This record gives sequence, structure tokens and C-alpha cells, in this order.
Amino acid sequence: MRKFLFLFLCSLSSLCFGLEDRQLGEYSFEWDKEVDAEEALSVMKKSFLIGYSNFTSEELKVASIEEALEASSKKELELRKKDEIDWLVVKHNQEVIGFCILESGNNAENIYVRQMAILPEYQRTGIGRRVAQVILTNFPKVSKVLAVTRVQKKVSQNFLTSLGFQPSDYMHEGYS
Repeated sequence: MRKFLFLFLCSLSSLCFGLEDRQLGEYSFEWDKEVDAEEALSVMKKSFLIGYSNFTSEELKVASIEEALEASSKKELELRKKDEIDWLVVKHNQEVIGFCILESGNNAENIYVRQMAILPEYQRTGIGRRVAQVILTNFPKVSKVLAVTRVQKKVSQNFLTSLGFQPSDYMHEGYS
């Protein structure tokens, strides 16, 4: 009887929270692991610094790329405390190699991809597609996913288009 009750409660909690960790090949996809936040943001900084290396601060309309990334990291850590913010951390051999921060609101029918980064040495290996797969598996009722990237970031635009995203005229506040 105790085993049944435990299994029943576990199944109820997965229905309520819906976010299940996944192992896909040699990569693990883990939701909201508090200890991984700093590692994930370090991945963001490394990935974005390389991604923005061909752009000047003036083109990106920031005082310094490093300062902008630091401010963005702090903001994401603060927002993490909200219920509608979910972090998906990607690991290879227990090392954080990527992550995605989602804002799902209360109904999880619409998702906003706040941040997504994969270490450069793991890019173009299918990790980004797997991240999308894990997200859609965990949010089966989603009808709309919004991802915003800078106009200058053609690589990001090409990746999002390859996933089926459609370009839009929407402009995120503070973006150029």
C-alpha cells in the first residue's frame, strides 16, 4: 500500500509540475537545478561573447558587451524566483554545456524563450534541437513560442528558422 501511494503521489506531482528531466544519448536535460545557475550563466557569457565578437558595443547599443552580459545574468537570477520562469540545463558528463530560460506564464500555452546558450564547442551538434524537443515534450499544450534575437545575429535567426520559427516585426523592449 505504501508503494502504491508513493507512486501515485509521484505521478500526481509530474502531472502538476510537468517538467521531467531527460537523458538523450550522452546528454542530460535537467529542470531548475539551483546549483547549476552560476554554471549556466557562465555558459551564456562564454557563448554570447563569442557570438557577439564581430559586433561593436555601438552596433549593439550597449556600453560594453561584458557589462551587458553581467547585467543580464543578474536579472535572470532575480527573475528565477518567479513561478513562471523555468530553467533547462544541458549537461555532458556532469558539466553544464548549455541552458535555456523560459517564461511560461500561468497557463503554459505561450512560452517566451528568455535566453538560450550552448557552449561553442557543442554548437552544431543537435543540442539546440534536443532542447526544443525537451521543451515541447514538457509543455504539450503550448500553442505559441516566442524567441527574440537581435537583427545582427544571423546565426541565431537561421537556427530559429530551422526549428520552424517565423520572422515577425515584434521588437523586444531595449533591443535595436
